[in-house]
Amino acid sequence: MKNKLLVAIAGVVLCIAAGCTSNNISPLVTDFKHPVYPDVAKALQNKDYALLHSYMSDELRGQFGKKNFQALIELLDKGGEIESIEYMGCLQHPLYASELWKIRVVKINRDNEKIFLDKLLQLALKKNKNKIEIGGLLLK
Repeated sequence: MKNKLLVAIAGVVLCIAAGCTSNNISPLVTDFKHPVYPDVAKALQNKDYALLHSYMSDELRGQFGKKNFQALIELLDKGGEIESIEYMGCLQHPLYASELWKIRVVKINRDNEKIFLDKLLQLALKKNKNKIEIGGLLLK
């Protein structure tokens, strides 16, 4: 199931990137003034599909529904509770910006010790009528 979801989400990123028009997105800021970071982090931490949905492009909305979001959340929950979501940086492409975010989950083991697991979330962002939209996402 995990591999099918990752392949499906990777396909979404590739399909959407191929269908974008050139937008020349300027580098995005790395703090809480970021155009999507605070709300996307909140959507993941609170398991709020509606909030994430509000930032999705029309193409992604058609391909990444509530079931896909639930599967993404289940993958994160298997590792433990989300402790933090950190914006790591942006890779520029002519058609979109590929952002990298670190999601740290923590679980308490039988010896009452914290076990950390870091996941990489990659978001493909594009500009549409002066609004930044999520055109694709991939969790590794």
